Amino acid sequence: MPRPLTVDNSSSSQNPNILLVILLVISLVLVIAYGREGDNGVLHSIQTGVSTAFLPAKAVSGGVSSAENSAQDQLSDATANDSTLSGLRDQNEQLRNEISQLEQYRQEAQQLQGMLNIQDSYQLNGVTAHVLSRPSESWDQQITLDRGSDDGIRSGLPVVSSGGLVGQVTSVGPNSCEVRLVTDPDSGVSAMIQSNHGTGILRGSYDGLLYLEGVDDSTEVNEGDVIVTSGMGGVFPRGIMIGTVTRIENSQGASSRRIVVTPNAQVDVSDVVMAVNSMGNDGDASASDSSQSQ
Repeated sequence: MPRPLTVDNSSSSQNPNILLVILLVISLVLVIAYGREGDNGVLHSIQTGVSTAFLPAKAVSGGVSSAENSAQDQLSDATANDSTLSGLRDQNEQLRNEISQLEQYRQEAQQLQGMLNIQDSYQLNGVTAHVLSRPSESWDQQITLDRGSDDGIRSGLPVVSSGGLVGQVTSVGPNSCEVRLVTDPDSGVSAMIQSNHGTGILRGSYDGLLYLEGVDDSTEVNEGDVIVTSGMGGVFPRGIMIGTVTRIENSQGASSRRIVVTPNAQVDVSDVVMAVNSMGNDGDASASDSSQSQ
């Protein structure tokens, strides 16, 4: 009977171990040689060549990594924007409101400073007030103030702003009053030309301009002349700035001469004005003071 064929596995199992030992010996030799040779040695040159060969792969890998990071950042930003957009809008609106309020405070402080300047210039005594409303129609030139009889305001008082004469109180309630502006067609103010004291009556119009009437034909009037209250009639104290001559229709000596005056005081809602009870230096305000009020 034939003997069974057998395979000797001992030699094949030892081959991997022998191969591993050989590789370790080679690696050790290469490490020792690499350490002993200089930068220009063979092993260093081989290392440089291999590194150079793999640079494109590294660049692609870096680009992919950068793109992934950028995409993650954009996704994170988009998610953050979606979650915080409402809050950012609220903060933006709050900042806008605060800026608007600060601007309002700044304008009011500027107006108050202007009122102090004109008060010192003319030595005015009166009641300060804010403009509550003014009409939108050109034919109704009246404003409402937030002060009334309880604050010492009475009908007939002149009203001024930092720019000069605004108008006259026509009706008074306990906590508010109505003021007819000098630009109202029914308004009439005794006025004079500051440079030569030529007098006339200043009347309002629907176009918002003032017209100086009744000036003697021989009185010289020039564009840029300052017009102030004359004090005649006892309604308005003398010397309060009203406006400036901006146009003269027809020449001096003509009976039809028309003198156009642009009012210096322009008031709006929330503006600060004063209802004047008395004026200390009536008629003594200098031309320079009036010019500063423009």
